[in-house]
Amino acid sequence: MRGLPAPVSNLGEYQVNVTQYKGMNYRAAPVDGELVAAQNISSRNFPYLSNRLGRTTVGDYENPTGCFAWDRLVVIDGNKLYYDGEYLTDVLRGEKQFAVIDLDLVVWPDKIIINLQTKEVTQMVVEQQAIGQATFTKTSIQLDAVPKIRTDEAEYTMDSSRVAIKVYDSITVEGGSLKKTGGKVVAIEDKAATMGKYFVPKKEGADYVPNTVETEGDSLGTPDDAMENGDKVYCRMEEVLGNTVENTPETGNTGTLRFSYAVFDGAAENKKWASKFAAGQAVNVTGCTKAGNNKRHIVIQEIDEGNNKLVFAAGTFSDGDKESWEDGPITVTRDIPDLDFICEKDNRIWGVSNKEEGEIYNATTQQYEKITSRVIMASALGNPLAWWDFSGVDTDAYQVAVATKGNFTALVAYGDAVLAMKEYSIHKIWGDYPSNYQMTRDDIQGVAQGCSKSAVIINEVLYYVGPDGVYGYTGTVGQLMSYTLGDVPLTAAAGGTDGVRYYLAANRENIRKLWVYDTRLGVWMEEDETQVQQMSMVDGVLYGADGKAVQKMADEESDETVEWMAELAPSDEGTLKRKRYKWLRGRVTLEKGAMCRVWYAADGQEYQLGKELTAEGLQTFQVPLAPMRTDKIRVKVEGSGDIRLDAMERAFYVGTEME
Repeated sequence: MRGLPAPVSNLGEYQVNVTQYKGMNYRAAPVDGELVAAQNISSRNFPYLSNRLGRTTVGDYENPTGCFAWDRLVVIDGNKLYYDGEYLTDVLRGEKQFAVIDLDLVVWPDKIIINLQTKEVTQMVVEQQAIGQATFTKTSIQLDAVPKIRTDEAEYTMDSSRVAIKVYDSITVEGGSLKKTGGKVVAIEDKAATMGKYFVPKKEGADYVPNTVETEGDSLGTPDDAMENGDKVYCRMEEVLGNTVENTPETGNTGTLRFSYAVFDGAAENKKWASKFAAGQAVNVTGCTKAGNNKRHIVIQEIDEGNNKLVFAAGTFSDGDKESWEDGPITVTRDIPDLDFICEKDNRIWGVSNKEEGEIYNATTQQYEKITSRVIMASALGNPLAWWDFSGVDTDAYQVAVATKGNFTALVAYGDAVLAMKEYSIHKIWGDYPSNYQMTRDDIQGVAQGCSKSAVIINEVLYYVGPDGVYGYTGTVGQLMSYTLGDVPLTAAAGGTDGVRYYLAANRENIRKLWVYDTRLGVWMEEDETQVQQMSMVDGVLYGADGKAVQKMADEESDETVEWMAELAPSDEGTLKRKRYKWLRGRVTLEKGAMCRVWYAADGQEYQLGKELTAEGLQTFQVPLAPMRTDKIRVKVEGSGDIRLDAMERAFYVGTEME
């Protein structure tokens, strides 16, 4: 207890002058000048007491739940993404994370990339489902432009007869019709004339069979070439599987011929691999009937566009001793990991995964291994589409398993490091490239679960909500910054900054409020119950999305009339004796249209109005107090419009007894 001030008269009158307003204090023993309750109060005129600046709605959004700044403002409005007010693409509903690499905006968990210059949208996860069969080798997958839907077999038994078929050097589809070149009628058993050639089949039920003509004797008939199947299907003779046909003058052609032929669907078309994939990207291959050819995390070495062929490392596929074989229909999918949090650092996208089971690349064995721990990952340098490229060069992707307890709760690029944060530990990774990355761990409070959006860097200090309050992290330790806000946990927190102040929207006892911490002064102010969900700064202006509108959070040109209130900490005046208060006096400036009311109350009593001020300009006021004897006096000011309360003083007498 500080003790009584010196009396100002021989009658035992004391006066106390409050000229500095020190911010919020929810704890049991606030000091003179602190606030125990407030609404829409700001430190912008510190040490004086002022209302916050008004807010201004920007844009015409219906359900804005997220925002991000990169030169201009990105807004998530329901299921739509806008950049600088321009609609760019649809997105999934829900919370978003953003990171920028070069000019590419990465939107997570949607896994899309938007080039902020061209506005082109790229899906990070793409797949190509092959129509028909793919041709495999040990290092490649090739797709015919016109899909091979299957390979069938045909068998002919000849008894003194000839079987004729019309074959072509090539068949293509142009203008919706089959274009045939180099046609001639040949004997079907003439291997040299038929194998590798094309023919137009006829349709029998659901099958496509060779369109042949059988004649007696040695002469060949003429197949009805006008008979087309109507489905733009054509075939290619593939391989003789058995041939016992003999021709003698006595018996003519006798024996059995069996061969295979490929069936092509001319009405369909396989897309070019290069339209969706690129060298350096990892893909997953599924749908193979030979299970060993279903692969994960295999990196494309090159794309042979002329032959529509994906080329991989040696020995990627195998089918016994075969040099090539067919399989499918297959699906090839670009392999982008499922990550819980992302950020950008040094031209890479970093991410963490809380999956307790997964795979990680072992650089020593050059194999993927099953793991049961969480993982930190980084994309290849400059390429957010490449996460599994481990070629032993500086541009490689990066992975490391982390076995500490608990899930990751946030990922932040801070200084020269990436911070992978959990509730009670911070994993710090620094270095220039994968071969010299190092990781250390600090067992200090990190980001609380559900508060990843609270992490904001202001003047090299990382502010965030931890399990026990708001912390300021400077590289080695985290200092509690919110002692005066009490011990009630904050949840679902989102942070932002105007470059100086830390804006924090969070739930406290199931009520969402907005607080502002002035990093220069070390004081907290309480604004209101705005439902801000995400904030971001553009050109020194902080914007917030609250589900109903996007607003400038503090706008000097706003036309909003702010309603405000501040309840000052009661003081015992440095003595336990009862006091008799005489008057309150203050100095205040009211802008045009503003109003200020001064309320007071004794212990356990309701507030009563002492003064209402509406005159514009700087003025001094005095409030005579009704007779009372009390341990402490409570004072509250409230009003609307722009005001500045410079000082308040109170006069009182001290009783001779405590009661």
